[in-house]
Amino acid sequence: GIIFPDVANPYFMEVLKAVEQEADLNGYNIILCDSRGNLQKEKQCINILRSHQVDGILLVPVSKEASHRNIPKQCETPVVAITQDVESLDSICVSHSRGGALVANHLLELGHTKIAFIGVQNDEKCQGLRETLTKRGVPFYDEHVITLEHGWDSFVSSEVRTTLHAYLEQQGTLAVTALFAINDFVAFIAVHTLQEHGYAVPDDIAVVGFDNTFLAYEARPQLTSVAQPVAEITRLAMDRLLERMSDRSIDHPSKIVLEPTLVVRDSTRRMKILS
Repeated sequence: GIIFPDVANPYFMEVLKAVEQEADLNGYNIILCDSRGNLQKEKQCINILRSHQVDGILLVPVSKEASHRNIPKQCETPVVAITQDVESLDSICVSHSRGGALVANHLLELGHTKIAFIGVQNDEKCQGLRETLTKRGVPFYDEHVITLEHGWDSFVSSEVRTTLHAYLEQQGTLAVTALFAINDFVAFIAVHTLQEHGYAVPDDIAVVGFDNTFLAYEARPQLTSVAQPVAEITRLAMDRLLERMSDRSIDHPSKIVLEPTLVVRDSTRRMKILS
């Protein structure tokens, strides 16, 4: 069984494809559930999969702080978390904060010092961006965090567009020269919204996404994006799940944190120096 918080997100579809390939190699089929970014729904998904007597569960958690509470203490079905480090669970993830740091360093090297983030509050990507900018002596202002209020449910084009429209109208003139989006889908919609306001990407504002999905190279301009090693994540997750399935006596959860990489494309460019 596999549980996603948003099956419409292109990144999770790429993860699903990789998981299906790994499962098939080991003689297993996949049952997919969508928690819709809701902890209560996530709990229901876990119970549904257990009632179907699945051999193991791969979980993309709604919350790394709370999702482990949705798993019964006497649950005999092995559960491995992917994409986030979850307390008391085996976890295979990528450091999102280091992804944010990669974006910060890239944009600083291009001359950008006024940078906005669009996504959910307290996201690790934003924290990595903020911490790196601060370490390098560049301020990061709270008013440049464009918050998508409803978590996973906000990753629809109308919500992203409306939120960014409101931010741009409130600013009056463009107050930043770069925008870092929580994922490629949000970045994709952000580019269109900026263009609707008359701003050119990357001439007026640089845009960076996260996940390096097909949207990154299908967008115009093509998106600079932080890539996660999907094949390695799924291989390690399946290896750990199979290990748990064959030996239920393993005591301590294992944590594997992989490194992200930055794929630079056309949506970021060195700032022009005005004479």
